[in-house]
Amino acid sequence: MTEIRLVIAGAAGRMGHAVIREAIKTQGIKLAAGIEAPNSTAQGKDLGRLVGQGDLGARIESDPLPVLAKADALIDFTRPQVSLALADLAAQARALRQRGADGRHVSAAEELGHDEDPGADRELGPLPRNLVAHGLLGGLVGRPGLDLQTILGWALAPLAFLMGVPWDEAARVGSLLGLKTVLNEFLAYQALGEMIAAGELGVRSQVIASYALCGFANFGSLAILLGGLTGIAPDRRHEAARLGLRTIVAGSLATFMTGCVAGVFIGG
Repeated sequence: MTEIRLVIAGAAGRMGHAVIREAIKTQGIKLAAGIEAPNSTAQGKDLGRLVGQGDLGARIESDPLPVLAKADALIDFTRPQVSLALADLAAQARALRQRGADGRHVSAAEELGHDEDPGADRELGPLPRNLVAHGLLGGLVGRPGLDLQTILGWALAPLAFLMGVPWDEAARVGSLLGLKTVLNEFLAYQALGEMIAAGELGVRSQVIASYALCGFANFGSLAILLGGLTGIAPDRRHEAARLGLRTIVAGSLATFMTGCVAGVFIGG
């Protein structure tokens, strides 16, 4: 796979620093540049120096378009208005845009409804997962080897077991349940497919997980729900926020029960 040239918008912030550290350690990733406002004190500084490392040959820039023109991917930790402007520029530069909020992997041209350049024949694999909420979490707490999927697997393994998943596979299915709740079901199904291809799950676990993941109860969907309800009934936004976590619990339990029912019809 071709090395991915990565640009980080908001590189001088705390999350930007965390992503820089993880990118340095990740094979297949090359930091191309960082983007900050023209009046930022970080302007012109090398990304490696920002995190106490040596020079990487990638510096903080203020003009996004030439930076994005030499990039394959963008991770954005700026404000929403700036994100929209960067998305438009990334579409012009045919750069791949990685949204920091939900980890979804889409092209900027597609996101803005632009036609993809038919001449763009550069093949890129998916961004390594440890740049999207996995190894990043371990790096933030000083445990680079600790990823989010492992933590979720430990925490939700008993729940997966109660759904009918064999105990020796419960941690794997538990990690999928957590991944679906914290990020979204698309990434969880992708991870499920990888586990199935690797022979890590039996047929019973595959079926139960397939049903248990089939829902929209995640924090991204909750944010969309709250945004819509706040626009419709702004005077009840506090009530909607108070009930938000309960909707995630209720929605998750509904799909988990479906997984339990599916497990009844599948032999152990």
